[in-house]
Amino acid sequence: MFSEAKAVFSGGRVSFDGAVFSGGQVSFGGAKFYGGRVDFDHAVFSGGQVDFGEAELSSGPVGFAGALFSGGQVNFTGAKFGSFQVGFAGALFSGGQVNFTGAKFSGRVSFAGAEFSGSRVDFGGAKFSGRSSSGGQVSFGEARFSGGQVDFAGAEFSGGRVDFADAELWSHPPLFDWDGEPPAEVLLPDRRGA
Repeated sequence: MFSEAKAVFSGGRVSFDGAVFSGGQVSFGGAKFYGGRVDFDHAVFSGGQVDFGEAELSSGPVGFAGALFSGGQVNFTGAKFGSFQVGFAGALFSGGQVNFTGAKFSGRVSFAGAEFSGSRVDFGGAKFSGRSSSGGQVSFGEARFSGGQVDFAGAEFSGGRVDFADAELWSHPPLFDWDGEPPAEVLLPDRRGA
């Protein structure tokens, strides 16, 4: 489906700020982002296919702040989020499909203020773990779950924290497949202060 790229983004700043990906195929598959800042802030993903499969996002900040995912398919399958900060703050997931299937989250990832209103966003089989003394953290503070489908079926939680406690809107909560209480690493809106 996607051709595999082996790009390395190291040091300095690489900016795709405001880039528009609409139609066709773009592949960052297998790319390594480390040592510098990489921005996809305010990028528009509105059709076609964009592939970050097996990409490694580590050691430098990577931003998708304010990005719009409104159609097509964006693939983060098997990506490794080990960066000290990966930000999807204020991103809008309003159509199409975004796959984080099998992705590994061990750094700090923020979906603060993101809105999930119409896309299918799949975290199935993703692994959330803490490697450092501070652990990994994925935050959904002030996020809005108002439509679409956000799926964590088969996700593994083994350290770090996945925090939904301060979600602003929870009318269409994500799908989870645990029985009974959620894992200790997952904080839901009704478990504030837990």
